[in-house]
Amino acid sequence: MKYIISLLISGSLVSAGFGADFVITSLSGNGQMTWTNSVTNASYRVEWASSLTGPWKQFNALTNLDSIRATNTTVTVAVPMFYRVVWTDPPAPQPVGDWEFNGYSSTGSLIVTGLVSMTSASSGTWAFGAVPNGTNIWGMSCSGGEVLGSTGGNLQFSMFLDGCGFAEGVYFLEGTLLGDTYSGMWYDEGIVANRIGTFIARRRSN
Repeated sequence: MKYIISLLISGSLVSAGFGADFVITSLSGNGQMTWTNSVTNASYRVEWASSLTGPWKQFNALTNLDSIRATNTTVTVAVPMFYRVVWTDPPAPQPVGDWEFNGYSSTGSLIVTGLVSMTSASSGTWAFGAVPNGTNIWGMSCSGGEVLGSTGGNLQFSMFLDGCGFAEGVYFLEGTLLGDTYSGMWYDEGIVANRIGTFIARRRSN
């Protein structure tokens, strides 16, 4: 699984939101693309597409632009209009440690804070507390329990938060873990997972 950080659309910068340290900064008129990353000694690949929805192609792949045979007076072909940078060798997630958690609602309001403590890549504990959201307090179904961690490939990492006797679990976290930052979407668990909003967790320094 590849880590795709940024998209450059027709010369305009758009960040995919996976990591603030890895972004395309410019595509100049002289045909030069520039991006930055806080990680050194990394490998990348630039891909192109004629549509934002893809399909995304490598430049060494067959493009059908070097030999065009036409039978009509009007010819239409797909040409590079959108560009993205793919980080091909990101480091594996390192989840062990204490993570200060901030959970947000679908409207972007901070509704939960807490601590996730991972003793290994696959297990740990969690403790959350609701915070004031305007004049209301967001109702929590459970405030703590055990964590089951799972690596999905490259920077992808998931956490299943169990506790309080809920058979399906309490919450589910899914996102990217790079360095000391873990961010993504979190859900109410149950028979069907319901998305709550976004979250960001930062590793507590020793």
